[in-house]
This record gives sequence, structure tokens and C-alpha cells, in this order.
Amino acid sequence: EHTEKSKLAMEAYAYIIAQYIAKYAVALNGVDVIAFAGGVGERGPDERKMICEQLKWMGVELDLEANNVKAEEREISTKDSKVKVWIVPTEEELMIALDVYEIIQGIQGHLPMLQNSLQTKAFHPTQATRLDNNILAFVIS
Repeated sequence: EHTEKSKLAMEAYAYIIAQYIAKYAVALNGVDVIAFAGGVGERGPDERKMICEQLKWMGVELDLEANNVKAEEREISTKDSKVKVWIVPTEEELMIALDVYEIIQGIQGHLPMLQNSLQTKAFHPTQATRLDNNILAFVIS
């Protein structure tokens, strides 16, 4: 069951997200598609509904039945909606792993120097160290 504070937090969350979408709509002179992705975007039908309700003035019309899914790629706007609304599942963990792999591949030649710096405490644990012109290493402990 939702408490009053949790309801207020969800309303504020939806309002803030709707504000960001509205700001981009102004900057881009309109919006054709809104895509919900990531954790809440993919798996939060209640959150998507609350956000889209704030955007009715833009012509966003949510199909409540289509919206009642989690992590399934599909259009969730009505046929009459001026702005199309989609759920687009993402593989965030895979993308993070691939990015980390690329970074590790790029600094492998610099690992002995980085390990030596860590062992001799040549820099603060949260400090950035430039290994060459293109690589910065951050160590956070």
C-alpha cells in the first residue's frame, strides 16, 4: 500500500520528468516520439501513466491497456496520439560491461604504472591520474 509520502514522491517524480520532456519539446520545436527505457521506464506502467498524464497538453494519449506491460518493446500510445509513446527495453548492464572492457583494453599497457602509483600511494584514492594524453584513471576507494 502506498503511503501519502510515497504518493507525493511519485507525483513529484512524474512532474519533474514531464518538465524535462516539455523543455526538450520547446528546444526541439515539438516532439514526435517519447521512448521509455531503463529500469523505471521499462518496468513502471504506473510511472509512465503519471508522466504521460502531465503531457496531455502536447497531444500525448496513452493506451492504458498497451501500457500495462513490463520490459516489452511496444507502442503504448493510442492511434490518435499526436506524440507516439514507446517502451524500448535496453541492455544497460551489457553496455556498461562493453564500455569497461574497452577502457581496460585501452589502459592495459599502463597498468604497471597505475598499480605502482596505488602501491606507493602517490596520489589520493579519489584523485584522477593522467596516464597519457588520452587516458585518465580514476581510483575511488
